[in-house]
Amino acid sequence: MRSICWLPTRRSWPELVPRRRTLWLTPHPGEMARWRNHSGRVQASRLDVARKFAQRMGVTLVLKGSRTLVAHPDGSVP
Repeated sequence: MRSICWLPTRRSWPELVPRRRTLWLTPHPGEMARWRNHSGRVQASRLDVARKFAQRMGVTLVLKGSRTLVAHPDGSVP
C-alpha cells in the first residue's frame, strides 16, 4: 500500500481521481495542516477548514479527531 500523504500537496492530484467516483480522504489534524501549509489553524477552525477543503477539491473529507467531521463536496457537514 502506498502512502497518499503527498497527494493533496500536488496541484494536479484531482486529475488522478476518476470523475465518476468520490474520493474520501481521512487526515488527522496534523496531516491536514501539512496539506494546507498551516500548522495551528486546523484545530482552531476544524469545521471551516474541512468544509472549504472538501468543496475546493471535490472530495469527501473525514477530519479525524475527538470531534470527527465529515465534509462533502457540496459543503454539507452532517
